[in-house]
Amino acid sequence: MTQEGVTLTLTDLTYDSNQLIAGIRQEGGTVDKYGSFMDQTRNVDVLINGKKLLYDTSISTNPDDKDTALIYLSKGAMKQQIPDQFDLTLKTYANGVKEPFVFKVQVSKLGTLLSLKPGVSKKNSNFSYTVTSFELTPLTMSLQVSFKGTAPAAAKSKANPERMLYDLVDEKGNVSSPWGKPFEKVKTSGTEEQNYGAFPAVPKTISVKPFTYAKDASGKILKDKQGQWAKTYYKDLETKITVK
Repeated sequence: MTQEGVTLTLTDLTYDSNQLIAGIRQEGGTVDKYGSFMDQTRNVDVLINGKKLLYDTSISTNPDDKDTALIYLSKGAMKQQIPDQFDLTLKTYANGVKEPFVFKVQVSKLGTLLSLKPGVSKKNSNFSYTVTSFELTPLTMSLQVSFKGTAPAAAKSKANPERMLYDLVDEKGNVSSPWGKPFEKVKTSGTEEQNYGAFPAVPKTISVKPFTYAKDASGKILKDKQGQWAKTYYKDLETKITVK
């Protein structure tokens, strides 16, 4: 599609139930100081079968090829019913071009590589959880848990209660951390789904490692020596899923 001398092409698109990734290539456009030809001050809009949906959006550019970009659309905390096949309308913007670029394409969901209902549980004096399901696709993973109680406060943290999160580790030591959960409202019981980037291959085992982020008295997340958000793991709550 070409507007005002700028051409954007939808080169590929991949979707599973958690994330949609669209590849975009441009010709004739301008690159900003961040190395992007896409105008990230204006929202990417997504319509599925004509209905607008809400997604957490991020855009990644390739420093070796500034004429390409990937748009990542993750469902986040929104409970949205999306069919396995649908008509997608994607609206995005290029730098210096007033009107949006609109792409329309039919989409089919990727198949699931692994679907388990482990039913494994762990508890300590304050908190208990059960892994009710795990799914892996070529793009993402999802972990569903039921839980009860208050997660222990993270080391050095004075802000309570804390949200219990779960890192996943395969038998080769690959670690995948959940997306976007630290700032959601904390509950003391219920069920929830946490979503992740996929492991490089179908794992033989999956270690579930509960953790919380350390916060100061104001609720700000503390950082470790590497500049990453500091985690406190709870060994007594760790469990393992064996893939048969």
